[in-house]
Amino acid sequence: FMICFCASLASMLAATYVQPLRKLFRQPPAVPFHETVAAVVDIKSWPVLYPVIASIFFLVALLTVSLQVASMSLFLVFCVAWLLAVGLLIAMPSLRPPLSQK
Repeated sequence: FMICFCASLASMLAATYVQPLRKLFRQPPAVPFHETVAAVVDIKSWPVLYPVIASIFFLVALLTVSLQVASMSLFLVFCVAWLLAVGLLIAMPSLRPPLSQK
């Protein structure tokens, strides 16, 4: 597997950077990529991000414990908590004003 990976990596590098090979296949010279950052959407942090992360962590831990202990009652508690978390996530507003048009 490692030999195939190295061979494919070498072929990609050769196809990109060996100019005689690029001329042979009538490809233009390689142009370096320059990233331009232009945010077209609002990228502010979601105010309830950390509570959602904490609830996901809690739900995964509760599910893991309930399955490891093989407790049906604890699994039912997980199901109820999961339904409540999904319901709250759906009902929770975005808490942001709409973006103004320029």
